[in-house]
Amino acid sequence: MNQRTKYYTFSTFSRNSSIKTCIINSENKKKARDKLSRLHLKVSRQRKDFAINTACQVITNSDFVGIEDFKVSNMVKNNC
Repeated sequence: MNQRTKYYTFSTFSRNSSIKTCIINSENKKKARDKLSRLHLKVSRQRKDFAINTACQVITNSDFVGIEDFKVSNMVKNNC
């Protein structure tokens, strides 16, 4: 797991519990829900950025990148 996103995934638990304790349909609940949604958006963007940067690193450091498309279910079958 990426170290930057690890912190935010643990803090989402506390944000989620703060939503549960709020009164239904109150302004504070709406604010807490908005903060949690922004936190989820931030984590998703960080994960996407990490994946893109890692892929770019692999491409720039490698001369050749091969991709294979195997179906595991076909490899497991017995041909008896």
